[in-house]
This record gives sequence, C-alpha cells and structure tokens, in this order.
Amino acid sequence: MFLSRFKDDILSAIRDEFYNLLDELRTTDKDVVAMTRARVGSINFDAVKVDELPPDERKELLASAYAIVKEPAFEYVINQLAREQVVVAATSAEERDDYLCSRFSINGISLVDELLRELSARHEALLTKPDFDKESVI
Repeated sequence: MFLSRFKDDILSAIRDEFYNLLDELRTTDKDVVAMTRARVGSINFDAVKVDELPPDERKELLASAYAIVKEPAFEYVINQLAREQVVVAATSAEERDDYLCSRFSINGISLVDELLRELSARHEALLTKPDFDKESVI
C-alpha cells in the first residue's frame, strides 16, 4: 500500500515536471532549442521544404496544418505521447542510453508539434494579410 502510494506520488511529480519542461520548451529561445537539436544530430524545420512547393500546394498544406493544430485530438495525442515517454524514461530506463533514447523520442514529438504549430501560424498570417494594399499607387 505504502509503496503503491509512493509510486503514484513519484509518477505525479514526474508528470508535473514534464508539463513544466514542455511549457519551458515552448517558450525557450528558439536558438537554444536549435543548438541543442544540432548537438544531438536532430533534424530541424529546414527538413520540411514548404517554401519549395507550388503556391497552391503550399497554401493547401498550411491550411491543413492549421486544421490539425486546431483539433483537440492533436494536443491530446502530442501530450500523451510525450508524457508516457517521460514516464517510461523515469521508470524503465536502466542505462544512460535508454534515457537518451527517451529524450530523443520526446525531441521528435516536440519537433512535430512545433513544426505543425509554425505552419499553422503561417496560415493564420495569410488569413489576416490583406490581398492588396489600398494605399499603394496603381
């Protein structure tokens, strides 16, 4: 009984710490995150060549990213995947490599989250950008 409650308390603390780290990652200076990803050999946003797409395809892709990010399931799935990976790292990692693999998995989950949010923000910017400048001279 005591050990079970102790385990629940530890898992709760790990989950709380995970949410703090996730919030920190979302607000951390992007240069620091990019530097860390480069250090561990991770890909970055440049791997997805959105700007090389034809304009119509790019617009469609950005709209799709926007729709995905707005879905409650997206946030739920991203958070659940990352949270469970944190729990696995905290409770199952026996060696340093096990822990590092979990960190790399969390990095991948975060990268997908950040990239889709960035693409979504680009779509939102297009929605608020006027099609023409009424003050410009014809």
